[in-house]
Amino acid sequence: MNLSRIFSNTDYLGALEHDDFSVFVTEGMKKYGVHFAGSRLSNTCPDIYEQVEQYFIDKYVAEAAILGSSGSFMGPMILDFCKNKDVVLCQSGIHPALQFKLSGMFRFDDLSQVKSLLHRTNYTEIAILANANDPITLRTFDWDSIKLLPRNITIHLIIDDSHGIGITGSNGIGAFAMKEKLPGNIRFSVLASLGKAFSVPGGIIFGDKELVDHVRHSSEWGGSSPVPPAYAHAFLKMQDHYRSGLAKLRQNIRCFEENIDRKLIHSLPEFPVFVLKPPKMSEFLDQFGFTISSFGYPNAGNPKVERIVINSAKKKIDILQLAEAVNLKTSIVSDF
Repeated sequence: MNLSRIFSNTDYLGALEHDDFSVFVTEGMKKYGVHFAGSRLSNTCPDIYEQVEQYFIDKYVAEAAILGSSGSFMGPMILDFCKNKDVVLCQSGIHPALQFKLSGMFRFDDLSQVKSLLHRTNYTEIAILANANDPITLRTFDWDSIKLLPRNITIHLIIDDSHGIGITGSNGIGAFAMKEKLPGNIRFSVLASLGKAFSVPGGIIFGDKELVDHVRHSSEWGGSSPVPPAYAHAFLKMQDHYRSGLAKLRQNIRCFEENIDRKLIHSLPEFPVFVLKPPKMSEFLDQFGFTISSFGYPNAGNPKVERIVINSAKKKIDILQLAEAVNLKTSIVSDF
């Protein structure tokens, strides 16, 4: 399979196709071993995990940070943190790991739907779980709706930024850039997979120390094995590439956007995912040697969503040829 013509995987910053990534992973294996099967609580746990957590604290000016084996793994521990709050507001379409039912949980599409509920009830502490960017529907969190929330209660705002961290906002800082604009009664945290942008099999929570401490003292976190240490090592070593990869990613996105007929494509500004409306686009593009994302999510029985996913490793010639093929399909559909 020709990797240059696969437009379906995340790896947004192109680390998996960068020679240095495998070099740094191998370097990490020699230093820490292939895998650390123990607990983070162990006296033999390597300090590379604390180094990664400190990186997030320093870069994002966060109160605290904690690594886990995946973003999905961290979800139930966040829900456990939320279960004693007066109410939990859960955005529709959020990751399944954050969708377990809790008493007092309300679903919302937009915070305007729950404004009256929050203002007429004597709540003192609530939690809000939401996506920064939904990679399936391309719905984004409405940050302006924060002004609808009451100011006299404690609000834990926990944003899943798995598809934004590293690639959105100034210098790829993602959703955490909004922290400075939030009212003082909001305790802000970000949950993110490290696999989407950075190609590292792990997850991170950073922001509010109360949430991080809750996870760190949970038996689920203490009883699990962490990220393979070699990948944590590679993450720190790859920072220069991630920065240059972001510039190349944005260049590739612009190249695709400037050369496609957008009538039947849904996208977000500077976001590497393009949702396709024409039916059976994946089968059509396969004739030209292109593989795009086409599957039902989050269950196999869900309707297929067909998407083109751009990353920084793609070459201009392949992007232009893909755009040409998409335009051909669009013109055929438009003729009927």
